[in-house]
Amino acid sequence: MSLGKIEYWWELDARDVRPRGFFQAVARALPSATTLFAEGCTIHPSVLSALEPLRESGPYLPGRDTFYPKSTLRRYTFGPRLVSELEKLLSAREPSDIFDHVTIYERSRPLLYWHDAFDNVLRIGGSVSESTVKELAAKLGVTYVNSREDR
Repeated sequence: MSLGKIEYWWELDARDVRPRGFFQAVARALPSATTLFAEGCTIHPSVLSALEPLRESGPYLPGRDTFYPKSTLRRYTFGPRLVSELEKLLSAREPSDIFDHVTIYERSRPLLYWHDAFDNVLRIGGSVSESTVKELAAKLGVTYVNSREDR
């Protein structure tokens, strides 16, 4: 995983976050987000088809997280259409049918990184204000810490 130089992350204990409503909450909290990167080994073909119109060209900035088995990598424009489609998909499918790992960027700057999404710690880039992180954590019903202060 190559997310560039991030001095610290906000870490949200998001193992029990419910999928429905998640991306709506993220879109409200991170309105400057431009790109979503999804990686998965079991992405369902219908998911790939549904999201294909929202796919964008360009490099896969986060880098591959899973090397074996070889995972599928996708880059999507992050906005209301993608959020709506993801919410529909998550209401009908398990998250692992959609992706294993998800990263959201503002242009070339990582804002959110979730390895093993819906089953692991969610990281928000340290450039995001604590008030924004606090509001998102409350909306998701989780706690958070600053990784720099927690060492």
